[in-house]
Amino acid sequence: MVDSSNFAAKAADFCKQADAALKGGFLSRLMGSKEQRMDEAKDLYLQAANCYKHAKDNMSSCEMYLKA
Repeated sequence: MVDSSNFAAKAADFCKQADAALKGGFLSRLMGSKEQRMDEAKDLYLQAANCYKHAKDNMSSCEMYLKA
């Protein structure tokens, strides 16, 4: 059986990555467009939502879907 806390930890990691993608660093601002950062963040929020869904944390899953 799969441990749901593993999914929750993965989801939190995806969420942090998405927040960082939205914020962007110095080089990403120079090299990439805002649209690319937003698309990357959207994909990461959707991955986080799916992980929260598998962890049976429906409120967090809904929050991630709304952010995406």
